[in-house]
Amino acid sequence: MNMIAKVLAAAALASLPAMASAVTTTVATDVQLGDAPSVSFSVPTTDDGVIFSFTALNRFAVTGFAVNAVGSKSGADASGTTFSVDGGPPLSFGVVNNFHAVSFAGGFAPGAKYATGDSFTIQFFENAVNDISYGVSFTTSPIPVPAAGLLLLTALGGAAALRRRKKTATA
Repeated sequence: MNMIAKVLAAAALASLPAMASAVTTTVATDVQLGDAPSVSFSVPTTDDGVIFSFTALNRFAVTGFAVNAVGSKSGADASGTTFSVDGGPPLSFGVVNNFHAVSFAGGFAPGAKYATGDSFTIQFFENAVNDISYGVSFTTSPIPVPAAGLLLLTALGGAAALRRRKKTATA
């Protein structure tokens, strides 16, 4: 019995590094037309980053995403971070400013059009030594419906039908 306890204890100790591996936190938000969400989250050093997940409650367009990070370690934390939109290629912050031991980073990612029920994500990947805070801001706008073209075709079709009717009435 003593030998079994030792084997189980050894197995438990061997699995500790795997159980202590870093995690990625997900922050979920519903968005609808007219919203201007601005969400942020502080990531502890034990995490690998954060995923901001959004769900479109109706149809809208996003021109672009403004992203930011606030960290320490004289800019090394923020400048070592990348982000991506909807699993796209990793992007780096365009600007990293340092003020004493605090760093501020900002960047911009292109937006897209989203239909009702679509989900989209912005993920930050990090290897920060200290805690770091991330933020995402964007505005929504309506997607124009090409109704003018359909209205023009309907009017032209109606005019053609009236002209045909006049020809048959006079004949």
